[in-house]
Amino acid sequence: MGEIDVIAFKGGVWVFVEVKTREDNAFGSPAEAVTPRKQNKYRLVAEQFMNGGDLYDEPMRFDVIEVLGDDINHIENAF
Repeated sequence: MGEIDVIAFKGGVWVFVEVKTREDNAFGSPAEAVTPRKQNKYRLVAEQFMNGGDLYDEPMRFDVIEVLGDDINHIENAF
């Protein structure tokens, strides 16, 4: 169905992380590449993970890590 780059458990919350890398902003920021269509796909994959592990009642969030050249930006609750 799809993949998620990083799945972590921190502070009682399941964190699903998409990592986007770009050399420059010529085509927008890395986070802008996480379109609403892709967000829906990530939600479906996360739901499958949570249901498969009997974790459907656990809190979760979606983060994006942008890598732009040498800069790294972690966006919590990105969508």
